[in-house]
Amino acid sequence: MILLGPSPYAAAFTPSQLQALTYMSLRLQGQVSNTAMVFFGLQCLSAGYLIVVSGFVPRTLGVLLALGGLSYVTASFTTFVSPELGALLAPYVLPTGLLGEGSLTVWLIVKGASLTTPVGAAARLAGSPEPRATLT
Repeated sequence: MILLGPSPYAAAFTPSQLQALTYMSLRLQGQVSNTAMVFFGLQCLSAGYLIVVSGFVPRTLGVLLALGGLSYVTASFTTFVSPELGALLAPYVLPTGLLGEGSLTVWLIVKGASLTTPVGAAARLAGSPEPRATLT
């Protein structure tokens, strides 16, 4: 609400112009927030994939985190395309994201990450047995 406050530059505008600028700024903030959620969802998808592949944390948590990220991306993109449909999806996005992020957070607080992991994760995925090593 800086635009509506008393300042020297505000004298150049009429009150209706300042109100229009303020409204436009609030609307722009909503669009920027949706853009940020797309990137945050992509980050959750990437982290979920890395959790599934790494073996430091149970794979189920990685899948849940990836599903949460996918729901963020889907809802934010849908809000860009159709705000009405995005508003209908909003109540389903938060529980999905909370399930993924919350379960990972609780698991890390209670149990923590494993300090042992397969040496060659790519080789393990290909099917060849690899010895386990301890991280120091």
